[in-house]
Amino acid sequence: MNDDRTVLLIGGHDSGKTNYIVRLWLSIDSGKGRLRKNGPPEAFHYLRSISEHILAGRFAPHTSLNVQTHCVIPVRLNGDAVVFQGTLIIPDSAGEGWMNVFRSRSWSAEWEDLISQECSVLIFLRVDSTENVTPLDWINSAELYGSPADLPDQGGENHKEQQIPTQVLMVEWIQFLKKAFSERVGRSFRPRVGIIISAWDLAPLEQQARDPRIFLRDNYPLLHQYLETNRDLFDFNVFAVSIVGFDLNHPEEGQIDLYLEDPYASGYVVWSDGVAFKRDDDLTLPIAWALGLSK
Repeated sequence: MNDDRTVLLIGGHDSGKTNYIVRLWLSIDSGKGRLRKNGPPEAFHYLRSISEHILAGRFAPHTSLNVQTHCVIPVRLNGDAVVFQGTLIIPDSAGEGWMNVFRSRSWSAEWEDLISQECSVLIFLRVDSTENVTPLDWINSAELYGSPADLPDQGGENHKEQQIPTQVLMVEWIQFLKKAFSERVGRSFRPRVGIIISAWDLAPLEQQARDPRIFLRDNYPLLHQYLETNRDLFDFNVFAVSIVGFDLNHPEEGQIDLYLEDPYASGYVVWSDGVAFKRDDDLTLPIAWALGLSK
C-alpha cells in the first residue's frame, strides 16, 4: 500500500498545533512509534528549526501569520513487514488563518485542492488556553447587566467577533469541511475527523483519569453533542495529548533536567477505542488513526 495521505491540522491561536507537529516529528524520526520515517522530509529544515525549541526544554513559538508550510514526510508502519508506506502531508498555518476561514466562509484554492478521499482532519483544542472563549451565561449576565441588549460593549465589532465561543468555531469548521468533502468527494463519504485536546497535563487530575470525551461533554457540550449526533456524516474520535508530560513554562523542581536526559521519550496520548480507556507514549497514534491505520 503506497499513496499520499493528507491530514489537515486545524485550530485557532494557542491551540497546540505546532508543538504537536514537533513532537510528532520527533517520534517519527526516532522510529519508536507506530509510524516511522521512510526517507527525508521535504520540510526538514522547518521541522529541525521548530524541534530545537522542544529539545532544549522550551515550547515552540506560535506559527507566524505569514508561514504556510506543508510538512511532507515519507512514512511507513514500524516493523519489518511493509503494510503501509506513503507520504504524509501535514499543512501548518497560523491559527489566525483559520479564523479568517470562519469569517469569510472560504479558503484558498491550494487548501481546497487538499480535500480528497485520502484526506482526514485533526482539530486542536488546548486545555486552559487564554484564547478559549466559553459561552456567555445569559442568565447570570442579565442579573448583572440587565437584558442581553443592555450588555456593555467591550471594544467594538472586532472584539465581538473575537468573543465567538470556541466550541461554536469548531462546529462551524467541521460543517465547512463537510461541505467541502461533499462537493469534492461525494455526500456519502465519511471523513475521519479527530479532536485533539492538547496540554492534557493541565486538565484537572480527576478529568485526566477519565475518557477525554467526558472532558468534552462537561466543558464543551455543544461540540460534544454535535459529534455524537452526526456520526452518520463523520468518523469521529477524541484524543488527549501531552507533548512532554508537564508544563514547560511552569515546571516543578527537577522536571526539566529529567526531561532533557531523553526528550524523545516524553509525552503521551490518551483515548478510548469505545471499549477501554487507553494511555500510550506513542504520539503518532492520532495520525495513524487519521490515516485509517487503526480503529
